[in-house]
Amino acid sequence: MDHQHVTLEAFETKLATLSLKDLQTLSAECLDDLEKGKVPASGKPVLDAIARELTARHDMLQQQSAELEQLLAAKQKEAADKHREYLDLKHEYSRMKQLADLRDLQLQEKEATGSCKIGRNDPCPCGSGKKYKHCCGKS
Repeated sequence: MDHQHVTLEAFETKLATLSLKDLQTLSAECLDDLEKGKVPASGKPVLDAIARELTARHDMLQQQSAELEQLLAAKQKEAADKHREYLDLKHEYSRMKQLADLRDLQLQEKEATGSCKIGRNDPCPCGSGKKYKHCCGKS
């Protein structure tokens, strides 16, 4: 590692612009130089600056990860709510289709026989969804 005379503040500014990969490479080089005795005692602030930058990036990534997890949980809840709404609408559509089919059958029976005997507990043919006795069958 080339140790040029640079102010620590300028070095820290430069560290902030490096990619994570470049920062890791620089850190590995510094540690290697330190193990080989190539870094003088005056090089400790450089290593400390690299360690601070790595720690800051680690903390930032942890915070971003937590925020992403919260966002993911919110999106999953939203998707589950939309799915429930879809199932409710599908059920309601099916129920309405059954009522329409029943009404069609009653009309076909009425056309075929000329009249249609509706039981008191049968759905009212007017389509209200009420029983005949509580709707058109009231006396």
